[in-house]
Amino acid sequence: MPDDARSRLLNTIRSNIASAGYHITLVQGGRSPRFAYSVGLTDVGDPEVVLAGAASLGAKAVKRVLDQAVERSNIGTLSPGEIVDVPDIGSFQVARADPSWTQRMLLGAFDYYDRRDVTALQLIPDPSLRTIDVPDMSQQWDASREPVWRWLGEDWDLSIPPDAIAVTNLDALRGNPVCEAARWEEAEWELFAGSGPDTPRSEVRVVPLSTLLGFDPSLQAVADLDVGSAIHRDPPGPWEPWG
Repeated sequence: MPDDARSRLLNTIRSNIASAGYHITLVQGGRSPRFAYSVGLTDVGDPEVVLAGAASLGAKAVKRVLDQAVERSNIGTLSPGEIVDVPDIGSFQVARADPSWTQRMLLGAFDYYDRRDVTALQLIPDPSLRTIDVPDMSQQWDASREPVWRWLGEDWDLSIPPDAIAVTNLDALRGNPVCEAARWEEAEWELFAGSGPDTPRSEVRVVPLSTLLGFDPSLQAVADLDVGSAIHRDPPGPWEPWG
């Protein structure tokens, strides 16, 4: 991060902690799934909280989840094994996050505290909210175990732009096989499990293309599409040109 951007971020963190007691950082775009984490709880001796993945939730819902977790932390009822219930969203299990994950994610917290021993608790969505981008952060980071998150710690090795996005649906993000794919721009694809035109708008999501490629190696043909091309398949059958 450039020095001026880092300075602005640190000033924002300080301002939010001064006024509200904590700051929420949302990281999205690029090679890895979206994640969000708190900064400020370490000041009072508590672990920070992090919500990784969970593409079923919108950004406002993510913030509400973290706000609820921070509130629980402030009254001393947030610890591994506990459940955080967020009205109208769902429940989240609390688990300790391994340092190999936090050292890759919580960069703003490490910069703010200027230390490398910042601890964190992961908020794991209940099964009804679970998507392929929710990792098990209690285990040491391992690209082979969490291929969706491999580029969090590995060099980019795909022949597509690292900021490539996929317009997709919740069925695909829940692990159902993608059967329709198209590339409309240099860094923009559409991938749907089931019929794209029949997908309700409420179930459409935009995620890094690498999220789906990391989860399903059979999508390599999708990455190789020329701009303006589309393919389809009847899983587990082969891909065929569309149109």
